Amino acid sequence: MGLALFLLIAGSVLLASFVRAHASAPESGSVSVNPLPKPAYTRVPGKKITLQIGDQAWELYSQADTLAEFLKQAGVQLHPKDKTSLALSSPVSDGLKLRIFKARQIWVESPAANLSGLSAAQSVGKALQDLGMSLQGLDYAEPAEEESVPADGKIKVHKVSEQIALIKEETPAGFRYQEDPETELDTQKTLTPAIPGYVVTRSRARVIDGEVQNAEPEGPWKASDPQDGVIGRGSKVVITSEVVDGVELHYWRKLSVYATGYKPSSNGGTGTASGIPLTKGIIAVELSWYNSGMAFQKVYVPGYGFGTIADTGPNILGHPWIDLGFDDDNYVSWHHWTTLYLLEPVPAAIPLVMP
Repeated sequence: MGLALFLLIAGSVLLASFVRAHASAPESGSVSVNPLPKPAYTRVPGKKITLQIGDQAWELYSQADTLAEFLKQAGVQLHPKDKTSLALSSPVSDGLKLRIFKARQIWVESPAANLSGLSAAQSVGKALQDLGMSLQGLDYAEPAEEESVPADGKIKVHKVSEQIALIKEETPAGFRYQEDPETELDTQKTLTPAIPGYVVTRSRARVIDGEVQNAEPEGPWKASDPQDGVIGRGSKVVITSEVVDGVELHYWRKLSVYATGYKPSSNGGTGTASGIPLTKGIIAVELSWYNSGMAFQKVYVPGYGFGTIADTGPNILGHPWIDLGFDDDNYVSWHHWTTLYLLEPVPAAIPLVMP
C-alpha cells in the first residue's frame, strides 16, 4: 500500500511538470491548440402583464404574442360565459393589464317568468341581457339596472304598465224650430242634429306586477262645446182620404181631442160666439184655437158627424178639448177621447202648431 501511494504521487508530479514545460516553451514543430468559441445568443426579456381574476391580481412575465397564447401558457382556462377586459386576439405588450370576469349563477324573479343562467356581466342591466331579458317601457329592476349585480346573484324584475281612463261628462245641447215646407203638416224632421258638448277628466293609474296603484285624475278640460240642433216643423198641407163611419172624408189635418157635449138649456140659451144658434152640428173650442183660424172650419167627429166650429168655451180640461153642440131634445152626453178631422177646403192661414 505505501509503494503504490508513492508511485501515484510521483506520477502526478511528473505529469504536472510536463504540462508546465510545454505550456511555457513549446518545442520546435509543435502545434498550438486554440480554445473553442463561445456560442452566440439573443436575450429577449419577458413582458410584464398584470392579470386580475376577481379580487386577486398577479404580475406575470411572458413572451407570448397574444393574450390567448399568454393565458394558455399561464394555465388559465376560460368558461364560454367568462368575459375579459380585452379581446383575446389583442397583442401582448409590456405593462398590459388584463382582467377576467368569471361567469356566475344569476337568478331572476319576474311576474312573467322566473329564470336563471350564467353571466359574467357586472351590471344588472347587462346580466339581464345575457339571460335574454330586457326591461321594457316602465319596467324596473331591483337592484337598478345600472347598479352592480348583488353578491347572491338575485335580481327582481317588476313589470309596469299604465291604465288611462277617460271620463266624459256630457253638456246637453238645445234645439230650435223652424218651418219646413218639405215636411208634412204636424210632423217634424231633424234638419240639423244637436251635438252635445263634453268635459273630459282623465284618470291615470299605474299597474305594478298586476296590481293597480292609486289612480290620479287629470283635468277636467273642455273637449267640445255643445251645438244646438234645428228641428223642422212641417208646413206642407196634404189632403188625405179616409172612410169613417161609412163616410169618405177628405181632410187636411186630424187631431186627438177630448170631447164633451152641451145644449141650450145648460148653456143659458142658444147664443154662440159666432152668432149661429146652438144646435146639433155647432162645435165649440177653446178661445186660442178659435182665434188661430179655426172659426167656421168644417169638421167631422166619429160618432157625432159633420160640424162647424162656431163657438168658444172655457177649456176646463186643458188642451186639446172640444164641446159638441146638441138640441135639448137630442142631447147626448160626451166624456171621452175622439178624433177631430179638419175637412177641406184648407183655410188661407193655418197654424203650424195648434196653440
